[in-house]
Amino acid sequence: MLQPRPSAVALALPQRATDPALWTRPALPRPLLRPPSTRAQWIELMLGLTLVLNLIDAVLTLLFVRAGLAAEANPLMQELLERGPFAFVLGKLLIVSLGATLLWRCRQRTLSFAGALMALVTYGLTFAWHLHGITQL
Repeated sequence: MLQPRPSAVALALPQRATDPALWTRPALPRPLLRPPSTRAQWIELMLGLTLVLNLIDAVLTLLFVRAGLAAEANPLMQELLERGPFAFVLGKLLIVSLGATLLWRCRQRTLSFAGALMALVTYGLTFAWHLHGITQL
C-alpha cells in the first residue's frame, strides 16, 4: 500500500504541530514537597517537627544551664541533668520519642491529631522562648 507523500508545509512544521496527539501541554514538573493531604500525613509532619524541636530544646537548655543563664524547671529533667549531659539529652529524647510513637500508633483516632498538635505547639513555644533568651544575651 502506498503512503501519501507529506506536503512541503508538513515537512517544514515540527511533529508537534502536525500530530494532534501531541497538542496537549507538556506536564508540569512535580513539586519536590507536597503538602500533607491526609490526617496521617499531618500527624507525621507534626510529630517529625516536634522531635526536631525537642532536640533543639535539649541542646539549647543544656547550653543555657551550663552557662548559668537558666535553670531546668522540670524536676525529672533536672534529675537527669544532674547525672550529666548525656543522660539529660538521652532521657529527653527518649521520653518525647515514646510519646510521639504512641501518638503515631493511634493516628486513626482524632485525639492523636490533637495530641500531636499540642506537642508541636508546646515545643514551638519553647523554641520561641529559647530564641527570646538568645536575643537577651
